Amino acid sequence: MYFMLSLSALYWYQFFIFALTTILMSNCGTSLGIFFASVFPELTIALSVTPMVILPLMIFGGLFVNQGAIPVYFDWIK
Repeated sequence: MYFMLSLSALYWYQFFIFALTTILMSNCGTSLGIFFASVFPELTIALSVTPMVILPLMIFGGLFVNQGAIPVYFDWIK
């Protein structure tokens, strides 16, 4: 994926920073899933609550909304 996105291949350490970031993001997503699965007693409750918590994080994290378009009073969510 690194080379398909035409990211810089000039320095070898940039690839390893990218790979480390990808691994850490995967671990964070997995840990959030395990956390919500262990907090709620039933799977159906966990499956209904988890999107309500994760969706605002995705929206205000820059995945769906441009960072410059976020109002000042929602800056703390970033």
